[in-house]
Amino acid sequence: MEIKESCHKIVQMLESAEIGSEGAFKVSEVLAKKLSEQFPSVSVTKDKSIQENLILAAMFRDIGKFNVGEAIFNSKDIFKPDDTRWEVIKEHPRKSIEILKRHDNLLSQEVFEIIKYHHPWYFDESNGACSLDKVSNSVGNSLHIVSIIDAYIGLRAKRARRRQYNHVEAMTEIQKDMANGKFLGTLVLYLDLPLEEAYEGFFKVN
Repeated sequence: MEIKESCHKIVQMLESAEIGSEGAFKVSEVLAKKLSEQFPSVSVTKDKSIQENLILAAMFRDIGKFNVGEAIFNSKDIFKPDDTRWEVIKEHPRKSIEILKRHDNLLSQEVFEIIKYHHPWYFDESNGACSLDKVSNSVGNSLHIVSIIDAYIGLRAKRARRRQYNHVEAMTEIQKDMANGKFLGTLVLYLDLPLEEAYEGFFKVN
C-alpha cells in the first residue's frame, strides 16, 4: 500500500523538526502497517481503506505538537496532574487535524476521527479507552491500535525528563495503563511481539 504523495510531502516538511523521537513519522508508518496486518479484524477485511486510514492516522496523529512548542515537550519537569501545561498538550490532536486539513483535503473523516480520539482518556478520564461512545464502530479497533502505537513510541523515545525505555519496560508501563482501563487488554497482549519486531527492525536498518 502506498501512502498518498501529498502526505509524504507533509512528512518531508515536518520530519526535520520532529519533537522527541527520531524518525517518528516513518516508524509510526512501519508499526501501523505491521500491526494492521497482524490484527485479524483489520487484516482480513476486504476494505483496504481501513488499513490505510489506520496507517495515515498513526503517522500524522501528533503533528499538532509543533504548535504546542518545544519548551513544553523538552521540559525536564515532571508535570503534576493540575499543571496547566497538560491543557495545552491536550490540544495537539485538534491542532493535528487543523494542519492536515490545510495541507490535504483528501484524507477521510475516519482518519480525523482516529487522530481526534487517539488519547481517549482526554475525553473520559474515569473510564479510559474502553468506553468511547463518541467513536464510530468503523474506527474502533484502529483507534485502539493507534493509541498503543502512540504510547509505545513515546516510551521508547528519549525525553528530556526521563530516559529511553527498552521494549520490556515500555510494555510494562502500557500494561499498567491497561489495568487502569486505558487500553484494551487483549489487544495489548496480542500486539506485544509485533510491536517489538517492527520497532527493532526499523531502527536496525535505518
